[in-house]
Amino acid sequence: GQLGTAFQHIAAGFIADLWGWPAIFYVTGTIGAIWTIVYIIIGSSSPQESRFITSEERLYIQTSLGQIGGHKRYKTPWKAIFTSMPFISLIIAHCGQNWGHWTLITEIPSYMSKVLGVDIKHNGIISALPYLALFVLSIPNGFVADYILKKKWLSITASRKLFNSI
Repeated sequence: GQLGTAFQHIAAGFIADLWGWPAIFYVTGTIGAIWTIVYIIIGSSSPQESRFITSEERLYIQTSLGQIGGHKRYKTPWKAIFTSMPFISLIIAHCGQNWGHWTLITEIPSYMSKVLGVDIKHNGIISALPYLALFVLSIPNGFVADYILKKKWLSITASRKLFNSI
């Protein structure tokens, strides 16, 4: 999310200042590898397979999810999903959002350095500001969206489209 991106920009500036820009990839890669190992050790596919919860917790989770009794398997309608216009539209919108997101992540620091002459440590801090703003503003946006829904000014769908676009 936005907060993780902001922290990464800040950390990357300090890491690059201390050990050079390649260290950014070594540090984040090492953290990712450690997290993967931890997840493999403690993660599980379902509450039934977890080694780290009590039988009372397991029963509570299964009961609240309606998993007591048989587990019915449904066939996934892959053809209907992949030929659905809403799904295709979602994929196109997601690709566009990702393109914009990654363009900003990679180009803001370059712009700050090459055009504005900001040193690498401060570059990381300044490059994090848009993502910190996104994180901070997402909380009041949630309250505003709820208020709009409560007043019935917009439908749920219109509200989601509006606030997703902001």
